[in-house]
Amino acid sequence: MPGAVAALAALATLGLPGLRGGEPAEGFDRAGAVLFGLAVAAAVTALGLGFGSAVPWWGPVGLLLVAAACASALVRVERRVPAPAIPLDLLRIPAYRAYAVATGAFMGMLVVGLTVFPRLGSARGLGPGGTAVVLSLLTVPSTVLPLVAARLARRWARPLVTGALTACAVIAAVLQVTDRPAALYVAAGAVGLCLGLTEGVPDGQALAHVPAERGGAGAALFGTARMSLETLTLSAAAGVATTFGPASALAVAGTVCLTAALLLHRSTRPGTPGPASRVPARPAGDTAER
Repeated sequence: MPGAVAALAALATLGLPGLRGGEPAEGFDRAGAVLFGLAVAAAVTALGLGFGSAVPWWGPVGLLLVAAACASALVRVERRVPAPAIPLDLLRIPAYRAYAVATGAFMGMLVVGLTVFPRLGSARGLGPGGTAVVLSLLTVPSTVLPLVAARLARRWARPLVTGALTACAVIAAVLQVTDRPAALYVAAGAVGLCLGLTEGVPDGQALAHVPAERGGAGAALFGTARMSLETLTLSAAAGVATTFGPASALAVAGTVCLTAALLLHRSTRPGTPGPASRVPARPAGDTAER
């Protein structure tokens, strides 16, 4: 089914006009792109392997050391190049950084839930129909609630996102101590509500803290951070689940959500300096902006 949708999308692009613009004066930052890819790949593989008895401990540890070395080299490279592939200076903006982590935590909770809830339902006696209801409760709110989320975000963006992250963490904790089938319905519905009511809210709030001339770079880095954290969360959850069972995977996602809630609370509390004006604008040749 996803392949069919992708084929339709590909056909729909055939008639689109091509846009041609001036190329950036600087060359593409290949070193930064390669180092970032290696760091994420090594970390994802290490977390996915886990530290169970079936895997020698030195395998994941070695991969984590490789990831750390690549990340360290990435920071050094990106500080020197004029047009970095990963504009790390934007991560000095506290609110931007916190909202990027928040949306990655939400997506991590979603993908882990899509993987774990069917397994929990099967283990707790839910048939195919019950599992379908659980997955619908998890996903349907994200298609019907974003308009409501946009209205709520006008006044209560920070408490809305912080509260939803905290609720996801609490739900994950509750599922560690109960095996009642009804709890799965309630948990899936509550997580779906949290995801639906915050759909797109962290994105808008994060970019509001980025200088206007860096908007393209800010959007690109935000998407990269979100997908990277989502992938790392899913990998860590898979690694933990192989040792402690499927419910523990939700504990990993819940822990990421709780961490994101605390980070957002600290980064956006009253008195926190608004850093949009503190981050220097890059020249017009910013690769990510182009």
